[in-house]
Amino acid sequence: MLSTASLIVTLLANVGSTLMAPTDLVDASNAPRVAEVIQSMGYRAQMDTDGVGDPMIQSSATGSRFVVYFYGCTDNKDCKAIQFAAGFALDDGIAPEIINSWNKENRYGKAYIDAENDPIIEMDVNLEGGVSASNLKRQMELWEITLGEFKAHIGQ
Repeated sequence: MLSTASLIVTLLANVGSTLMAPTDLVDASNAPRVAEVIQSMGYRAQMDTDGVGDPMIQSSATGSRFVVYFYGCTDNKDCKAIQFAAGFALDDGIAPEIINSWNKENRYGKAYIDAENDPIIEMDVNLEGGVSASNLKRQMELWEITLGEFKAHIGQ
């Protein structure tokens, strides 16, 4: 027979696990669910695969196309993280000082210059273990803000 203290501890543990285990968790192992969350915000989210067969989502925000890459995948599934990425093909490329100043002054969105001297911006999001749909939406909003600020920074 359980003592009152044991019963209370058991009940609290059950309540705590219920409160801490949201049913709307989103993780990178379910690419269509990630796309669904993006679409629920009014964005286009077209499922695709990248060059190695991992899931990929094509979308757009602030008038620019971007891609959501999936990383840490095992056999092109069971991925752990996503990365928002956008590139800009500029006629004259971009000066390294502009990219360096972005990386120095901004917390979100790392930037670099590709082989054609064009600017690329990326933002990684770890989804291992799952996050709420609300959290993923906030990451998407942060990406849109970051992308818009980067475009202004590079004069686009």
